[in-house]
Amino acid sequence: MFLRCLVPGEDGGWSTRPVPAAELFDRHDPAETEALRRVVRAFAPLLAVTGDHAPDPAGQQPTGRTEQIVLTRPALPRAWPRLRNWLDDRHEELNAHHRTRQAAHTWNSNGQRRGDVLTGANLDKAAGWAASGHPPHPNRAERGLLDASTRAQTARARRVRITAVVLAITTLLSLAATGWAVRAQDTANRQRDNAASRQLAAQSRQFSSADPGTAALLAVAAQRIQETPESRAALDNILTQSARGGLNGYVGSPAALAADGEGRLLAVGNYDGTVELWDVHKRRRNGDPLELLELSPTSGQADFSVALSPDGGTLAAAVDTSVLVGEQKPVVRIWDVRSRRHLGDLPVPEGAAPGPIAFTPDGKSVAVTFSDLAADAAAATDTGAGVVELWDVRPFGHRPRLQIPRPGVVSPDATTMAVARETTEGHSTVELVDLATGARKKRISRPGEVLALGPKGRTLITTKEGEDGETIFFFWDTRAAQKKDEDMSISGVAEANVSGVDEAITFSPDGRVVAIGTQLWTADGIRLGSIDAESSNQTFVGNGIVAGIDIDSVRLWDLTVHQADPRPIDIDARATGISRNGRVLVAEMEHSPEMPPGGSFQTWNVANGKKTGAAIAGPKDRNGASVSIEVGADGMFATADPYGGIDIWDPAAGQWLPLDISLGGAVSDMAFSPDGRFLAVSGGYRGEASTLTYQWNIQLWDVKKRVQVTDGPLFPSTRGQQKEKMEEVGALAFSPDSRTLAARIGRTVRLFDLSDAQNSKEIRSLVTYTGTVQSLAFSPVDNQKLAIGGESAAFLWDVEGRHQIGIPFTSGSPNEILGPLVFSPDGHILAVNEEERILLWDATVHAQVGAPLNKGGVVQSLAFSSDGASLITTGGVVLVDGSGHEFFRDGIVQRWNMAIPADPLAAACAIANRNMTRTEWSEYVPSGVDYLDVCPAQ
Repeated sequence: MFLRCLVPGEDGGWSTRPVPAAELFDRHDPAETEALRRVVRAFAPLLAVTGDHAPDPAGQQPTGRTEQIVLTRPALPRAWPRLRNWLDDRHEELNAHHRTRQAAHTWNSNGQRRGDVLTGANLDKAAGWAASGHPPHPNRAERGLLDASTRAQTARARRVRITAVVLAITTLLSLAATGWAVRAQDTANRQRDNAASRQLAAQSRQFSSADPGTAALLAVAAQRIQETPESRAALDNILTQSARGGLNGYVGSPAALAADGEGRLLAVGNYDGTVELWDVHKRRRNGDPLELLELSPTSGQADFSVALSPDGGTLAAAVDTSVLVGEQKPVVRIWDVRSRRHLGDLPVPEGAAPGPIAFTPDGKSVAVTFSDLAADAAAATDTGAGVVELWDVRPFGHRPRLQIPRPGVVSPDATTMAVARETTEGHSTVELVDLATGARKKRISRPGEVLALGPKGRTLITTKEGEDGETIFFFWDTRAAQKKDEDMSISGVAEANVSGVDEAITFSPDGRVVAIGTQLWTADGIRLGSIDAESSNQTFVGNGIVAGIDIDSVRLWDLTVHQADPRPIDIDARATGISRNGRVLVAEMEHSPEMPPGGSFQTWNVANGKKTGAAIAGPKDRNGASVSIEVGADGMFATADPYGGIDIWDPAAGQWLPLDISLGGAVSDMAFSPDGRFLAVSGGYRGEASTLTYQWNIQLWDVKKRVQVTDGPLFPSTRGQQKEKMEEVGALAFSPDSRTLAARIGRTVRLFDLSDAQNSKEIRSLVTYTGTVQSLAFSPVDNQKLAIGGESAAFLWDVEGRHQIGIPFTSGSPNEILGPLVFSPDGHILAVNEEERILLWDATVHAQVGAPLNKGGVVQSLAFSSDGASLITTGGVVLVDGSGHEFFRDGIVQRWNMAIPADPLAAACAIANRNMTRTEWSEYVPSGVDYLDVCPAQ
């Protein structure tokens, strides 16, 4: 009662207030109301009742002014210690009650509006006061306000939660919609970029031969926009092409080319009478053209010869004016390249035309061939008339140091000259002359016409026409004065060089490689490959680059890319075999009187071309030479004779292990399993003519135990007299895990499960051909992918799914059998032999990679090196002897460079040697793809 009569003052003290009786007696319990009335009466001296009689708690209406209870002693809070303690201990609660009381009055006065309820901190304090249980206790109005406030707060919280949930759901839906839109946009962008990348990759292939620079830019652009199997294949296709485009910005009509010894500088003689110098690596011209003749449009085209000294410091150029209109005189001019200073002109003999020019190795002298035009017109000899002069150019001389009449062919280093002469007996010979002294070094009897002489005069090439009209080239080792091995036959070279075949032959600076037209040969007469060019007027720029004239442009080719090593392993062998990883070569040597009865075998390290160990004497009971050699792991190899006898050489035991194979006929194929446990053999025989019995089988042998793994053949075939239905057996191939054997049987490819070797069984047939299956090969990274070489095409098959993968690898020659074939170690490239060339295919996109490897001979086996950087081929070539008779020479092993640069994009940009312009981007790239700096460093 007393606490309601006091209110907190502004100064922190307490003030009295009259308490309306309605406020004090507003209780739910009538007994509590009556108790309060008794308290008021009991403290009558301290509490006074004023005003009209108050309404009872039942809600009677007052008849006048509402009565109030008033504290008559204002000092009571200070004088009454108990009351003072209540006030001090419950100061915060009393403050909360005071505010609640005032809020309840306002709430009731305004009709209990929702807007007048307590909220926030006020509600929290009021609820704390009401829940404390300390007086003053809330009356009905105050309790109603607290209840209404709590309900309103609960409703607000519920609305907030609902709103939050709605907002959260809306946000999630918005985020989901945004994410879906972003993903949809990303998907659309990826699809757009994917399509653009594939389109650019296809365009790159279209340009790869005609314009390698543009092709390289398109391939790089495809890869940068989005990497796809097609973009990777297009990039590989560029990097495996030997073509490197042309000289950037060259405009003219080239007539002659020459390079320095290190392959840095290229001189281009133009038909307009000028000579240009080009930086080969940057493919940019060095300075302005040098003028040799002042030609008018009616003068005609001058025949040029140009030469650079080995160090690139001196340039010589000659022009034959006999074909020109007017009073132009022939010129031989010498320049200092670095200062571009004209050193002088060499005098040209009266009535002569200057021809080929060559510098000596020290670059101080130059040899010039002058032909006597009048004498040539009447000459009966094949070399004509004229003179070869050797001049000093550093310092410049005014008289020739040497003159040799009746000119011949000068070596590219001006050390030797070959002169053809007729003997008194009517035979033709070649004399080799030392250009330093003019002395004759050697005389060689030769067939045909002298065409070219290699550096230091070590290799001489002559030619004659064969019986069928083909051009036959002979390679001579002048040091031994004999033909190198045998004569090589090349068709079509003379027809490609109407201006003279001598212009079609050029040597590399080290003399190891000879370019005859577009074909590449070793100085020993072994075919290396070819370059994809329309013209055959080439010159070497160093040992690895060839520059050639192609109509009105100068093009470059890199001979280190997808070409054969110029140092092949040349073995006089009867048969060869190579290991699966390309490391070990085994050859049966040609028979000689010194050989043991069973012949002999030799092994080689393919990487360095050196023999490994001494020769191995062959088995004593052999029946003739080997028809095939199969090389396994750890130096083990198997050899088969023509009658089906098979012997295995065990290097660990150092002895031959014969197999009781009992084929009764020739072996078709042999294959070691990758784990070295098994040897699979296919073959058979035809019976006597009276019975015409054909019997073929496949046998599986345990290599160490030398016993058949299964009881009887893995596959037997006997067809009696029905020859047309016989099932011949042929090519064999093991899966990488050695658990599956694929075999050609008749016109089908069948698979055998070797998981349980003793119970091996045929599990399925893959495909039936109308033609012959030549070869089989499993992908080394996938036991389920099998390559099959057949007529005019090769196929990839899914072994488990029993279906063809992608499109076939087709041959350009109808009815040509493709094989052998082999996968690269990563399974990315499939190499397939087609006649005398090797095609490379991307096994993912089924597109050809690079130009064919033109081996120019029979391919017996293929193998990739373990790192995939080399492709090794074994086989031979068809040769023509001096009488025009063809014969086969076996035992030639070549290593082809298959390496891909570590940074393919940078390598492709180096081929392009420039960046893609925005104009080109808008021309080739579909709209919507933002411009990229394809080759920013160029």
